[in-house]
Amino acid sequence: MGYSAPLRERRRADRPQTGDLKLCPKCRLHNCEFNPRYRFPDGAVGPAWLCEAAGCGFREMVRSTPGLTGHDLVRQSRDVQAVARRKIMKSRSKTARSLERIAATETRLRKNS
Repeated sequence: MGYSAPLRERRRADRPQTGDLKLCPKCRLHNCEFNPRYRFPDGAVGPAWLCEAAGCGFREMVRSTPGLTGHDLVRQSRDVQAVARRKIMKSRSKTARSLERIAATETRLRKNS
């Protein structure tokens, strides 16, 4: 096996790691824990700070631009499927018209021969 160079860290040095704690800005009594793969109620998945207190409910998404929600992904998927269905319908229609033209041409050729 060959020697491989160590991977260069792409992320900031001060980026929070799994399990890092900070004081909750909402209740100021408990800690917030960092979770890099938190699933939000709307279906979005991303890094977030979560308060450990059950009654507090503080959740803060870390990224400034939120990821796609589950509803957005479903909508995009349906749009892609609709475009694909339309293309299939157009293709079948063109095939049917082509077959009709070929049949009509063959009929004309038989009449003229």
